[in-house]
Amino acid sequence: MPTPKRQPEQPRGLTWLLLRLPGAFILWLEYHFPKHGDAWGSARRFGKPAFEVLYSLGFWAVLVAVVLMLVFGSDGHH
Repeated sequence: MPTPKRQPEQPRGLTWLLLRLPGAFILWLEYHFPKHGDAWGSARRFGKPAFEVLYSLGFWAVLVAVVLMLVFGSDGHH
């Protein structure tokens, strides 16, 4: 039975790395230290680019929200 040849992944650059890296790290942590009863779920999500991007978008959204709260949250009134 012939096996399909996979094309090697093209490097996508720094933007793709920054978009995907936080999610990949979060999924790595979940895979190696799963919550009670979530070992199968974390194993299914680990290494999947779609989940890495999804988790990264959540990470960046929380980071932007925290930075905006720090910048605009302190208006000087006590």
